[in-house]
Amino acid sequence: MSAGVEGTLFAVLSVPFPWPPSGDFTIVQQPVKGTVVTLGADSDGRMKLVVKEPSGAVLFSFTSQRVTIKNPGLVIFAARWSSLDVNIYINKDVLLADSPGVPTLFVAPKQTPVGDSSIDNPLAAALCKTWVDNRNARFSIAKVA
Repeated sequence: MSAGVEGTLFAVLSVPFPWPPSGDFTIVQQPVKGTVVTLGADSDGRMKLVVKEPSGAVLFSFTSQRVTIKNPGLVIFAARWSSLDVNIYINKDVLLADSPGVPTLFVAPKQTPVGDSSIDNPLAAALCKTWVDNRNARFSIAKVA
């Protein structure tokens, strides 16, 4: 891992199902601290995290153990990397680096909620007013005229 390369990526993802994908697959790609971070998977179910310079030069790459997704749904993906180490999670499970003898990780995604979204409810503003007011009082920045 190159010195000075560090970052964090956190996402709630709807992973393809059935899993593993039939070929290499990009799940998410986004800029992080002047780099381009790509999270993907291969046809064996291994997750891949690649950090590149904008020029395309690879600064860091991590390939995980095989992952089996048990059902369709949402997973929480979190990664933190530095010049010293990398920590990658799906839900609460640590993804280990791929190597002989490392077992497959079985992941049960959370089911995608069914029905109308609460923000589409015409009464949402009134029903959430107390909570929104509390959040605004605690965390909003006062505006000076």
